[in-house]
Amino acid sequence: MSIVLTPEQTENLKVWKNSLKSEEAKNWEVSEDEAEEKIRSIFSKVNFEGGGDLTTEDFDELFRLLKKFSANRALSNLLYRGIGLKNLNLQLRNLYYGKDPFAKRVDDFFKLKGIGIQTLSQFLIAFDSRKYPLITSQTKETLNLDSMQEEAARKEALERYDIQDPGQYLERTIDFLTDTIVFETIKFITGVEKYTQVNNLLWFGKASEEGSEEPVAFTSISLESDLRDYLASNPATIEKGLTIVQKEFDTKEIGRIDLLCKDKNGNAVVVELKKGRKSDEVVGQILRYIGWVMNNQKTKVRGIIVVNEPDDRLEYAVAPLKNMIDIKYYRVKFEISSTYEAEV
Repeated sequence: MSIVLTPEQTENLKVWKNSLKSEEAKNWEVSEDEAEEKIRSIFSKVNFEGGGDLTTEDFDELFRLLKKFSANRALSNLLYRGIGLKNLNLQLRNLYYGKDPFAKRVDDFFKLKGIGIQTLSQFLIAFDSRKYPLITSQTKETLNLDSMQEEAARKEALERYDIQDPGQYLERTIDFLTDTIVFETIKFITGVEKYTQVNNLLWFGKASEEGSEEPVAFTSISLESDLRDYLASNPATIEKGLTIVQKEFDTKEIGRIDLLCKDKNGNAVVVELKKGRKSDEVVGQILRYIGWVMNNQKTKVRGIIVVNEPDDRLEYAVAPLKNMIDIKYYRVKFEISSTYEAEV
C-alpha cells in the first residue's frame, strides 16, 4: 500500500483496538452483525440480484437496519421519493452486481439525488462488511491524516481503479475511493476481520482516550448535499447579489465546482463547501478552480469557501489571498419545544 501511517498513528490504532473488548463495543458488534444478516434476508426474499425489486416497505426496513451501522438522517422515505423507487432499485442493483468497473458504478450511484459518501458506504458495508468500509467524517478525522498521506491515498485509488482522468468522475467518487484506501490500510494494520470493527475501534478508542463516559452513536445530519442544494437555490444567502450559474459545474479537467456563481458585477465566483476536508486541500482545490475559470471563461473570478465553524489553519491559508478567496460561515439551528409555535 502506498499510504504510510506515522508511528504515532499506528500505535494509536493498536491501542484503540483494545476498546473492541469493552462490553459496549461487543454489544454494538452483535447489533451490527444481526442487522447485516437481516439485510441479506431482505435481498434474498425478493431475489434482488436476479431482478426482483424492493418495495417501499422493504426500503423502510432496510433503512432502519442501515442505521444500526451509523445514524443517518438521509436514510428515510424521502430518499426513494426523491430518486424514485424504480430508479433506486435499478441503481442499487447496479452498485452491487453491475458489470461496469466499480468506480463507474459508484459514480452512477452518487448521481442520484440525496446520496453522499456516508449513505453510499452504508449501503456497501451492509452488502459485505468484509469488503467495504463505512466512512463518516467523524471517524476519518480521528486519524488526523496529513495532506501527503491524503495525496498518497488518492494516487493509490486512481491507480487501483484505473482512473486516467479524474475530471470524468464526480469529486465525491474520487473522495470515496480515496477514503476506501485509507480504511483498508487501517483494517490491514489492526488485523480485524470486518470494516464494522474498524469503525468501532476508531469510535470507541478515541472516545475512551478523550475520557468520554459513553460514546455517542454515529450521527450525521448529512448536510453536504442538502447544503449545496439550499445554497444553489438561495445564492444570495452567501452574498447579496450572488446568482447561480450551475451547481456541480463539471470542468471536464480538474473536477466539479460545488457552485459556480456570478456576483452583482457579473464576475465569476467559485463557491466550495469545506465538507470535512483539510484546510490545505480545500484551498488548493478552490485555487485550481479559480485558475480554470480564469483561463477558460476569460473573466474576473474569485472564490468563497463555506464552512461550519472557525478554522485557524484555513484562515491562515487564505490570509495571503485577500480579495481572491473569502470564508463564509453557515449555522444550522435546531429548536425543540413542548409547545408548537408557527413561524412568522
